[in-house]
Amino acid sequence: MPFNVGEVAQEVVSQLTEGWDLRRGIRRYRHLNAPLVKSILGRLAAKLQATGATRFAEGLLVDIMPASLAGLEGSVVLDEIRDATGLIGDSGGGWSFTHRYFQDFFCAMHLTERTAGLERELTNHAEDLRWDGVWSQISDLCAEPEQFASELAARTSNGPKALRWTSSSLLSSKGITLEDERKLSSLLTLESRRLLDQVELVQYANRIQLLPREKSDVRGEDLLSLLAALKNLNFARRDELFLSMIQDDFVRTFFSRLCQMLSTGAKPTPIEGSEGVSMVDE
Repeated sequence: MPFNVGEVAQEVVSQLTEGWDLRRGIRRYRHLNAPLVKSILGRLAAKLQATGATRFAEGLLVDIMPASLAGLEGSVVLDEIRDATGLIGDSGGGWSFTHRYFQDFFCAMHLTERTAGLERELTNHAEDLRWDGVWSQISDLCAEPEQFASELAARTSNGPKALRWTSSSLLSSKGITLEDERKLSSLLTLESRRLLDQVELVQYANRIQLLPREKSDVRGEDLLSLLAALKNLNFARRDELFLSMIQDDFVRTFFSRLCQMLSTGAKPTPIEGSEGVSMVDE
């Protein structure tokens, strides 16, 4: 089973566009093929993402139709993709991807293959919440996830997000070097310190809470990102190596204590009675 959403989406898309029927010797397309479908959906997802949209009309295909399909009506192409793959669907209000993960995946795939476009979108949307799913999947899919995580972190002032992206990239990396590990542990330390100064870690019988200190401006989503990062590191079994590289005693002690709590079966729970702070479910 793949470690991350990007790899899961990639496998599902591969099966929906070609794998299932290839194994059965069935020809599923009339005018299209799997590469054309992926190209069209990639361009389509990038256009939707750039405008913050999830629904689209047939006319959106006019500017993104491959030259090899010149002369085909957009409705014919959309109907064939819908019937052959199930990746898009239509209703009275227009067309959309059948799951948001698919829109994020095809946008991520499109940008990963086009360095110039990725650079532009990073500059424009690094801090846009609607792009979080895209950045996560690019981190899962790109050839150098640790470099991408660092680039993304450099374009945002949100330290906890950078933590989550960085740790997510570790799950995807096939050949991360020791020097990369050191760079990431430095980023992890830098982005963690500001947040950890504002919270208190408390363990009860079978649950963990991260409680904001008095006059803290910490947000629930920041705490969620911190826990997601720790879960990623723990899941990838790289937490011990990271802890050994973190030079900040406070950060290393905090992470070590939280990892120990999680390993005993304790679960993060919502914080009650803290205005503006909403924590994770399991």
